[in-house]
Amino acid sequence: MDILDPSPQRVDIPEPNPRRHVMLSGRFTEERRKQYMMMVRDALEGLNVRTFMVDAKPGQDFGEQTTLGLHSAAAMVAFCTSTYGEKTGAGYETYEELKYAHESNGKIFLIPLKLNPQYPPQPPGQQGQALCQLVFSRSKVFIDGLETGPDGGLRFKPAMRVAKEIWQCLKDADKLSEVTDPILDLDLVLVGSPETEEAGDSKDFAPSPERHSRCRKGHSTTI
Repeated sequence: MDILDPSPQRVDIPEPNPRRHVMLSGRFTEERRKQYMMMVRDALEGLNVRTFMVDAKPGQDFGEQTTLGLHSAAAMVAFCTSTYGEKTGAGYETYEELKYAHESNGKIFLIPLKLNPQYPPQPPGQQGQALCQLVFSRSKVFIDGLETGPDGGLRFKPAMRVAKEIWQCLKDADKLSEVTDPILDLDLVLVGSPETEEAGDSKDFAPSPERHSRCRKGHSTTI
């Protein structure tokens, strides 16, 4: 007769990955910049990407939100305006966010979004400039978020177009599964609907291998 061993068997259950969203890092020095970040956030969420953007209301702790956002970030989009990365002494700022992401040993995939002709950013102060030069080296991939408008001047690209480029960068870096939930029809999400696309954007950015190669390497292009 077989005798069963009553001692319990140890079963190792892997801990869930705490890094599950894309953090959006930028300075709110101008209302239009904050609004643009919110538009990109909404567009990413329309593509099934979980995002985190600090938006402290009166009475809420800005620093606590930043800490939680970085702790759970699998990727971070740096909205590289002219003052991005400035060390102001405020404590919780883009300088600290960029430094944390850079020192995460690859746990946070960094996606720079160029929103100023000067790239890498050159914020006021040597510390911020040095950090930006170190992190946003010329070999680092980036997304060009600028385009030429009808008047010949530079303007931000439509948020949905930028969101799709971010989506592709996440896919290329094998990070997409960490920040999205399973969906039934991927092509439907990528193409979008007329209600969620900017005018004239849906046809130009339907899924195709050519359109998906959106991350760029090397020198920045002045438009």
